[in-house]
Amino acid sequence: MKNPLKDLYVYIFLKNTWVACGLIEYLEKGRFSSSIFRYGKKYLERSDAISIDPVALPLSDESFFTEEGMYLFNGIRDSGPDKWGRYLLDKKFKRSLSEIEYVASIGADRVGALAFGPDHFSGPKQYTPSGFKEISSTIKRISLATCLGAIDDAFKEEESKRLRLYLEYGPSLGGARPKTTVDWKQGIYLAKFSLSFDSKNEPLIEYATMKMAQKCGLNVPKIDITKIGRRDVFLIERFDRDKNGRPIPFLSGLGITGLAENDYSKWSYLKLCEAIRKYCYNPKDDLKELFSRMVYNICVYNNDDHLRNFAFLYHKNNKWKLSPLYDVIPGIINSNTYALAMELGEYGKDASIKNALSSCEQFDLSKNKAKEICDKISEIVAKWEKYFSKLGVNKKDLKMLQNSFVLKS
Repeated sequence: MKNPLKDLYVYIFLKNTWVACGLIEYLEKGRFSSSIFRYGKKYLERSDAISIDPVALPLSDESFFTEEGMYLFNGIRDSGPDKWGRYLLDKKFKRSLSEIEYVASIGADRVGALAFGPDHFSGPKQYTPSGFKEISSTIKRISLATCLGAIDDAFKEEESKRLRLYLEYGPSLGGARPKTTVDWKQGIYLAKFSLSFDSKNEPLIEYATMKMAQKCGLNVPKIDITKIGRRDVFLIERFDRDKNGRPIPFLSGLGITGLAENDYSKWSYLKLCEAIRKYCYNPKDDLKELFSRMVYNICVYNNDDHLRNFAFLYHKNNKWKLSPLYDVIPGIINSNTYALAMELGEYGKDASIKNALSSCEQFDLSKNKAKEICDKISEIVAKWEKYFSKLGVNKKDLKMLQNSFVLKS
């Protein structure tokens, strides 16, 4: 089916309202698809105008073109769904969508502070199989039990009322595993679910890993764990929303480094360091936090530490700040060769404290300070089994995780 979307107006949430900031033109050519973006002149005249992608789309009255191999600009792609959300949207539309359709098909619960519409004057709309529709000012959210049942139905390819409801309100965020936004304890949280065929209790293990990260002094948002029937659900507060639920501009690590989604060979912590120095309001604190996270990823063997699992929130004066921690869970490994997803030091992707210390100066840390951080985190993580067991992780899962927590000096 020919893609019906070509031009799409981009909105950003500023001063309690949605403001049209520019127009994106999508050129559909299969794997050679590309985009053109231009800011609106009225938007550029605003004193509070901010760049929606500081690397690729600085505030300027010119047309911007995506680089070869990039369908959309990272800052715009960040507001769209990833694997799980795309799977649900394909089911909803009963076909595969184009890149621009994916970002246009999400409602008010999308990540960050961008939205889209067919024009520049009537506000954000949601793209549906029957065209654009109004986005309700009252966000409807469904219960955890309904979400979990709908997820099971989706994997069993069973059409059901709860699945139709979930398809309408569920596919709002990125990531590979099932999740949805829920109201929880007077806040807005992201709920992450287990699957009936999981080999381990993913939600509880992630909760335990994040709680231990708090003990290590990392910046962890509010988190919780609950049960639906016999299955655990992990909840993490949406840090891209303020205390009143208003959207905060969000940019992934991929966006702030300007790297392409499929160019894994260039992904590195050192690229994040460069971006932090250039775009962040308080680079010294963010660099120290980033180093600490890198060391923690080594110690717990979180090898899913790719650039989409780091994010930045808008601060002020066109400057950003490193977001709280998210998506940290030990990888399962049956060998003694440990590597992270990104380059971290002199020894490439090798997941070792030695490698982390080799690049500490890139994080503006002395060897002594860096070693102090490594020692503190290593000492806490060495007691992981005690922490995890106390939180309810069963013996089977503890045994499965043993190799992940081997000391990696």
